[in-house]
Amino acid sequence: MSTYIIRRLLLLIPILIGVTLITFILMRIIPGDPVLQLMDPRAAHVDPEVAEKIRAYWGLDKPAYIQYAKFIWNALHGHL
Repeated sequence: MSTYIIRRLLLLIPILIGVTLITFILMRIIPGDPVLQLMDPRAAHVDPEVAEKIRAYWGLDKPAYIQYAKFIWNALHGHL
């Protein structure tokens, strides 16, 4: 019985990695810039400096693997 539980727990690891990776990819392939979506759509002009500051704050200016690592870190700490 203990080997069954251990096998199931070991199978859980790749499943969790796969689910988090698919979730991360789905969030990134949504069309549109997330920063521009956060800003007021009624605004006539979006200041590029403000948009860059928001990208830097949320880590959207980093490579995808760093964004994924930060996503996992925040998910493990409950900061979704």
